[in-house]
Amino acid sequence: MYVINKDKSELLLRSKNYDFGKKEKININFGDKKISIFPVPKENSIRILGVWFNAYDDRKFVLNQCKNDILNLITNTLRRKVITDKQTAYIFNSIILSRIEYRSQVMIFTEKECNQMMVPYRRMFKNKLKFASTAPNSIVENNLIYNIRSIWANQIQAKINNFFIQINDRGLLGDIMRIRIIDIQNKLWLDKSPLVDMPYQKKEINVFLPKFKNNFIINNIFLMKENNVSIELDKLDISNLNKIIGGHELIINIITPKVYIKYLKQLRKYKLMFLDQLTTLKGDYFLTFWQFKQRRFVGNLRSSNITPKIFSILNDITIEDKYTNLLKPRYRYSNVINNLKGYELISPNECKKKQFI
Repeated sequence: MYVINKDKSELLLRSKNYDFGKKEKININFGDKKISIFPVPKENSIRILGVWFNAYDDRKFVLNQCKNDILNLITNTLRRKVITDKQTAYIFNSIILSRIEYRSQVMIFTEKECNQMMVPYRRMFKNKLKFASTAPNSIVENNLIYNIRSIWANQIQAKINNFFIQINDRGLLGDIMRIRIIDIQNKLWLDKSPLVDMPYQKKEINVFLPKFKNNFIINNIFLMKENNVSIELDKLDISNLNKIIGGHELIINIITPKVYIKYLKQLRKYKLMFLDQLTTLKGDYFLTFWQFKQRRFVGNLRSSNITPKIFSILNDITIEDKYTNLLKPRYRYSNVINNLKGYELISPNECKKKQFI
């Protein structure tokens, strides 16, 4: 029987309401026992089976660990030892790369960071062979010469391979990944799974959604995109695509992804994804903001009197006649009505009878 020492527990907390500066304890129930524990500060990480985790996706700690691994290898093992170039290459490929890969399981380094980690080793390797420091790196990394694998190339292979294993898993891991991907799709306000179509650029995510800057799943998707790796979902299982249906024209296609992500907060606030939500039932006129507020999906935001900026942008792009709000021909569609677009239908029995004199 295993006994868990609950007093050694550590708590990662991501909350807007908790003041980390006050260092207040939080009570947690473990069955019939209650313990009080200080949350780990934002900038700190905790270790689980040798892998370090941070509640705010801060990569600095692990990045510095990987850099120190390489520096320690150079200082304590390779620089003063009488070993051959082949042995030096073998130690790096078999030991250091494996350590870095294991430490960085839950994060992805940029190509620049990977190259910076490689600099001390390349310099030492060239010096050991009496090469000039300006000698091309291809001499070191060419698979026909020394075949020293770069950290960046190793990361691409390892991360994408592990990511495929995770999303294809049929057990608990796969279920967790699918839930997380749906959550990301909702937060990015996309009509289909980001695995199939990621319309944003990485720099746009970093600028307008900084909290997703170090998101593991999003960075994996960008890593695949940068290396021309695509995902083909099971066409028989439509749930994997998680496609939002009901509209003809996506707003993101009208205003471009760059503008879309800039006004993402407003779009999510008013639950806007399709142009159809802003047009009349026949789909030929653009609604006024007052008319739009009467839609059922607007909910508790009907009291707002300030026209959101995104509403004005769409108005300027799609309207042909500003006096009648008639849409441009390319934004009109068939008169066939397949949904009520948020209109409320009132039963005749509920209508008040008119009093005639």
